[in-house]
Amino acid sequence: MEPSHPAIHYQKLQISDSEEGEQDVTVTMHLPRPSARKIIHQKQKETCCRICAALLLLAIALSFLFFEILYGSLGQSQGQTEVLEDWNSTKEGQLESHLHGEEEEEGGGHVHEHGVYHHATVITESEICSSLGKDVLMAGGNVIDAGVSATLCLGIVHPHTAGIGGAFSAIFHNATSGITIALNAVPTLSLALKYGVPLTLQGLYLLHQYHGQLGWSELLEPIVQLARGGFRIDHILARALRENEERVKSSLLCSLFCYANGSLKDEGSLVVSPKLGDILHEAGSMMAEATLPEELVKYLIQDLPPQEGELLSDAISRSKVALENPLDFKLDGFTLYSAPPPAAGNIVGDILKELNSKKNVLPEQGLSDIYYQILNASQHAYIRSFRELIPWNASLETSGQLVSHQSFLQLKSAEVGSHLTTADSKGNILMISTSLNSSFGSYFLSPTTGILLSDFTRGMDSKLLFWSCPVLVKLNADDDDDDDDIVGVGAVGGSSVPLNIAQVIINRIYFEKSLKDATNGPFLHLVLGEDGVPWSPVSGVFNTSSLFESLSETEPEAGATSILLVQSHAEHVRAIGSPPQCCPSSGF
Repeated sequence: MEPSHPAIHYQKLQISDSEEGEQDVTVTMHLPRPSARKIIHQKQKETCCRICAALLLLAIALSFLFFEILYGSLGQSQGQTEVLEDWNSTKEGQLESHLHGEEEEEGGGHVHEHGVYHHATVITESEICSSLGKDVLMAGGNVIDAGVSATLCLGIVHPHTAGIGGAFSAIFHNATSGITIALNAVPTLSLALKYGVPLTLQGLYLLHQYHGQLGWSELLEPIVQLARGGFRIDHILARALRENEERVKSSLLCSLFCYANGSLKDEGSLVVSPKLGDILHEAGSMMAEATLPEELVKYLIQDLPPQEGELLSDAISRSKVALENPLDFKLDGFTLYSAPPPAAGNIVGDILKELNSKKNVLPEQGLSDIYYQILNASQHAYIRSFRELIPWNASLETSGQLVSHQSFLQLKSAEVGSHLTTADSKGNILMISTSLNSSFGSYFLSPTTGILLSDFTRGMDSKLLFWSCPVLVKLNADDDDDDDDIVGVGAVGGSSVPLNIAQVIINRIYFEKSLKDATNGPFLHLVLGEDGVPWSPVSGVFNTSSLFESLSETEPEAGATSILLVQSHAEHVRAIGSPPQCCPSSGF
C-alpha cells in the first residue's frame, strides 16, 4: 500500500572524483497533504470574509448617501436662515444674501428667500390680488399701476373691507424725484343717509393720472374679467360672512353670497359679479378725470328712493379728491411720512416724537419699563390727536376731563379695513389703506351696478380713522452709502393700529431688530375708555388671560392686528406680513 503522504527524495551529489566509489544516500521526507473537505471549507471561509467586507463597505457608502439626502438640505437651509438673520440684524451693509431655495428670479441665475425680490413686489391680504398686481408689474406697469389693480381686486374678493363704494387713504414715495405725496379719498360730507359717498374710483384715477404708466382701461380689464368670471371665497371672506350671516341673508348681498336655497355660501364657493364687471368696464372707457361719470351716477341712484338718490347724487358731485403734502416728522436718523388727518398717522408720529428723546436709555431699561414708556407716550398721543390743545405734559386725569364722552366715541368709527403695498427695488413705494367703515358697509348692494356702498356718513365729524394709517420711514443714509433705506408699514385692525405701527418702527430703529422680529411683537393693544382716556389691559401675546378676554369683548378688532412691511434697499425689495399667513406677497 502506498504511503498516504507524498515523499520527497534527496540524492547526494558527487562533488569530487574521490567520492566516486562511495555509496549513494537517499533521504525521504513525508509532508502532510490537506484533505479535499478541508480545502473546500477554507475556500468558503475566505469567500464569506470577502462578501462581508464588501457588504460592510456598501453599508457605509449608503449611510453617507442617506445622511446627505436627509440632512444635507436641512443644514443648507439652516445656514441660509442664519445668513438672513445676520443681514436683518445689521443696520447698514448688504441686503439679504442671495440664497438658494425658493423663488427663482426668471433668468437671474440665482434665487432668493421668499419675500425678497430683485425688481418689485405686491403684498395684500389676498393671494389673488397679490398675483394680479405682480402681473401688472411684469406687463410693464409701475407701483401705481399695480396698486390700482390690487385695490380694485380687493373690492371684488374682499367686499366687506374694500370696494369702489368705499374710501381709502394712500401715501406714495417717488424715488426719482424724492417727492412723497398723500391722498385721502375719504368722505368729508355728513349725510342724512345710511350710506356714504363712493370715492375709491376717483382717488385711484387721480393717483394713476399723477404717476401711472399703463393705460387706465388696461388696468381695469383684468378686474372686469375677475368680476365676470368669478372667484372662490377664501377663509377671510368666509369668516366675515359667518360673523354677519343674518344681515347678509336679509340684504341684497344674499344674491351674491347665498345658494339658491338661501343658505350662506362657504369657503371655496364661486361668486360671480357680472353687474360690477360691466360697471368697471364702462369706467375704464368713460372716466376722463377724477370724478364719477354722470352715466355711472345715474345707474347707481336709480336703485334708491328718489329723495335719497338726489341727496347722494349731489354729495357725489360736491366730493372731490386731491393730492396733499404728507405729514413729516424729522427725527434722529430717520423721517416719518404719513397721510394727514383724518388718517391717523399723526398718532404714530407723536408716539415716536415722545420716545425719540428717550431712545438712548430705552435699550438699557427693563422690559416692563420699556412697555410703560411706550404705553404712556401712546396714551398722550391718542388724546393729543383728538384735542391738539392738550399740552404734552398734561396728566391723564386732566386730559380725560378735556375730552367729552360723546365726541370721543366717534373715534371708534372705521374699525374694519384692508391694506396693501406695492414697491420696487428703486425705492418707489405705494401704500393704500381702504375701508367701507363697517364690515360690508351699509349692506346696500345696488342691483343695477353691483356696487356695495359704505356707511361713511359722518364726514369730518368722524374725526380720526384708525384703519387709515399707512406710513413711510426714510432712514438717513450713512456717509459711505449713497441710498437711503425706504420702509413702508401698514396695518389692519382696530384702534390699536397706530400704536402697533409705532411699535414696529421702535423695534426696527431703536432696538435694531430684524425686519421679521420687528413685526412679530408682542404688541400692546389699546382700548378706548368711555371716559375718553385710552388704556391698555394686555399685550397681544397673552391671549389666554382674562384681560385679553376683556379686550376682545370690548373691541374685538383690537386684538387681531395684521401688519404689512416692505423695505427697498440695495436694488432689492422685501415684503413681510405678520402673522405670515395673513398677507401673501408676490413679486419678481
